Amino acid sequence: MSNVRELPIFRNQLIANGTVAGAVTHKPKGGRVKATAGKGTVQVLKITAPMAEGEVVVMRRMDSDLVNATAMYNAAYPSISESMQEKESDYLSAKYETEGVVVEKAGSGALAGIWVTISQAKELAKEYGIDLFMQPLLEAPARKSTVKGAAATASTATDSAPVSTAETTQEQEDQEQTSITETVVVTTTEEVIVSEEKSTKDEQEEVQEEVQEEVQEEKSVVEDEKNEEEEEEEKEPVEVATMKRRIDELEDQATRERKRYRGLITVAVGLAAVAALPQVLPYFS
Repeated sequence: MSNVRELPIFRNQLIANGTVAGAVTHKPKGGRVKATAGKGTVQVLKITAPMAEGEVVVMRRMDSDLVNATAMYNAAYPSISESMQEKESDYLSAKYETEGVVVEKAGSGALAGIWVTISQAKELAKEYGIDLFMQPLLEAPARKSTVKGAAATASTATDSAPVSTAETTQEQEDQEQTSITETVVVTTTEEVIVSEEKSTKDEQEEVQEEVQEEVQEEKSVVEDEKNEEEEEEEKEPVEVATMKRRIDELEDQATRERKRYRGLITVAVGLAAVAALPQVLPYFS
């Protein structure tokens, strides 16, 4: 497939570069969405793109650090057709095929679309003219668990180095100081055990904090879905009442128009009769 393609002409002026609305910074928010085939939930960072009608949510997965390029395309060009969407998806799949692009099928719910790396997403954002809008999402820091894992590894390595050095030094002592050496070794061993217990306890606390954060995020997702459903239920009666009121207004307007036309017809017939009267009167005289 050729890497040359034509992008749509009309961009989303609410997020495009060079516009007043596009200069407004949109902050990304964390959340969770249902994974493919019911495999739990996936932690994401998402940013909402406003449109003339509705909105598009662009997400970045925290497990793989991939960005939904399909959502970026929809956010940048709100008036595209289904065929244009398919052509762009084929283009992206072919272009990034050797660079680890991930394709989620249309039936994958919130995770459907073409997922690309951060660097690829930055490249596409410039092509679509929405790199300023996408900047907060693409330059957000890495997920907390990765940073914590690196810190824990470094801490463990730092704690173990002095122990190894102490043991090596004690083994090189003269035989005359055997009792002192044994005492120092026992003391050092106890310190190591205490240090390991403290490290284990810290790791358990971190795991508990992460579990609590995930539970809170899942609760937040459930509450958001519940609130959205309640809002939709509240909107439906209002929309029905508005439609009925509009129908009544149209019927009243149609009734007034019919009365008006009947009056005009009556006047026209009367004028025609008056005009014809002089010609008819000689026949009756």
